[in-house]
Amino acid sequence: PPPPPPPVFKTVKGFDEPIELQPDKRRVVRKGPMAAAAAAAAAAKPVPTVAEPVVVSAELYAQREAALQASIDESKARLTAYVTKREAAHDVREAATREKAADFSQWRMSSSQKLNATVTGKRSAYLDSIKPPPPPEPEPEPEAVLEAEEAATEKDA
Repeated sequence: PPPPPPPVFKTVKGFDEPIELQPDKRRVVRKGPMAAAAAAAAAAKPVPTVAEPVVVSAELYAQREAALQASIDESKARLTAYVTKREAAHDVREAATREKAADFSQWRMSSSQKLNATVTGKRSAYLDSIKPPPPPEPEPEPEAVLEAEEAATEKDA
């Protein structure tokens, strides 16, 4: 017989080590006398036509019934836990959605106000920049000059 093929390893997500796959089964093609012998062997195998009656004792029946009932109860408990968890997640998701929408509308309003403040500031700066400069005011004469003039006028009088 030929040597067995080398093992095939496959990496699977979620597992640290690669998994060894079973080797592929070889296909055997029978021809001639081999095919006739294989067909005869298959025909020689008995094929049951009627199932043999099986007697199940009362305690085995009760044991199987209890196991089935326990399995049903466990399944109901799992389903109840799943439904409860799903409803809680739905409520949490709904609250999170409402909170996110409120945060977004608050952000939108604040960014709009920032934009308005920026636009208003730039507009007023622009309007200030295009205003003609105010006319120069006459410079007031220093007090010392005024007093000197007053003194001179008093002397003249």
